[in-house]
Amino acid sequence: MHPVEILKHRIGHPFEHCLKMMSGVSSKIFRYVGSFYNLKFESESIGIIYLAQEFNHVDNPLKLIVESDRVLKNNEGMIIVGEHYISFF
Repeated sequence: MHPVEILKHRIGHPFEHCLKMMSGVSSKIFRYVGSFYNLKFESESIGIIYLAQEFNHVDNPLKLIVESDRVLKNNEGMIIVGEHYISFF
């Protein structure tokens, strides 16, 4: 797992606390401070992207999708959760 977070404090103590509560294996999680507009991963190197309430915070959703597509392996995809439904009406 390779979580990317723009705010350093979110991958510090709160993350460690959640990892402990969920009995996570810290050796399998590599945390990064960075932007989801410019992921530092090789092209076609990620099996799945999971966004939890990030999509509604982006200024440029198309740029996020293009960058995500660049790093995703062929025939893989994204899971987007926690977004509020907004109808056309």
